[in-house]
Amino acid sequence: MIQPRRAFNPNTFLTTVGIGRKMMPFTKGQTIYSLNDAADALFVIQQGKVKLSVKPHAVKEAILDILSAGDFVGEDSVAGQASRTASASAMTECTLLRIEKKLCCAP
Repeated sequence: MIQPRRAFNPNTFLTTVGIGRKMMPFTKGQTIYSLNDAADALFVIQQGKVKLSVKPHAVKEAILDILSAGDFVGEDSVAGQASRTASASAMTECTLLRIEKKLCCAP
């Protein structure tokens, strides 16, 4: 007997590990990615706080955003950017779900 196909559940996809998705712990102050790194993944914050920032040459760091549980980090990968347009670092102990670009953002 053929099993009916289950409906796609975005909440489950964004909170569980699977093919192309893995949970990654970060310690306070740890870099998640840096400006100009390859934009190869999208992250979903499961717990903790993340700071997005840029630091132009010889200028003080500019904080762009502070993100928390349920927020996305690394949307530049979805926007088709080849490299990161900002840096992201953990402000607290964090757990992020890393979704490979080829899974989340491929045409």
